[in-house]
Amino acid sequence: MLTASKVRDRYAADVEKVIHYEDEKLDIYIYEDGHKGFLFDAELKGALEEAQDFINLFTEKLRNDNLVHQFEWYEVDENDNQIGEEFEVKFPENSSN
Repeated sequence: MLTASKVRDRYAADVEKVIHYEDEKLDIYIYEDGHKGFLFDAELKGALEEAQDFINLFTEKLRNDNLVHQFEWYEVDENDNQIGEEFEVKFPENSSN
């Protein structure tokens, strides 16, 4: 899904695990949440449909590996104000996370 040469991975015993990816359209930052999980923050420059396609592909891979996850996303304007509907996907659907 991502160009491997653009993934930056950092880990040391005294710092949390951090993964950063950036290209012309996508900026992803993944870091430990302090509870044996990870937080995922991403910005996709493009249409909302492109973001939904990316989330669908990404979450399909997570579901195939049976990894619990939850994502929320929405479109923003040029001033980073939310516009339109907020979307959510959760796996498994009855998880409390």
